[in-house]
Amino acid sequence: MNKLTITVWGNVATEPMHVVGPGGRPRTTFRLASTPRKRHEDGSYSDGTTSFFNVTCFGHLAVNVAASVHKGEPLVLFADLTIREWQADGGRSGKDADLVAHHVGPDLRWGRATFERPTRPVRQDDGAADQQPPASAAAGPAVGQAA
Repeated sequence: MNKLTITVWGNVATEPMHVVGPGGRPRTTFRLASTPRKRHEDGSYSDGTTSFFNVTCFGHLAVNVAASVHKGEPLVLFADLTIREWQADGGRSGKDADLVAHHVGPDLRWGRATFERPTRPVRQDDGAADQQPPASAAAGPAVGQAA
């Protein structure tokens, strides 16, 4: 089993499934289908072989992906790739390509997106109750303004 960090783009092939695992760690999984296209000298295109990836996201990324990503949407991912061999009862065997995503975003070649920063609790060092950051602090400086 070798691990390699890659960038891959494709379309979401299954609706993402979000669960909270033991210890409260969020996890979202889905399948991604990636089909390369080749342009020929006459200007025509043809599709290559589609590769399917099992994608897993953890933590805040998992929560944001579950709230933002849906089947059929084009994505770009930066992830760790692991190729896993398997053997089923009855002698069937194969290989799965598993991705643990570090970054997920829409493929803006195929559409437009609007970014929305989620509001998350900010913990106080003194153990006081969680509070929300002011909207201006959460958004950061406006475009063209100094930080």
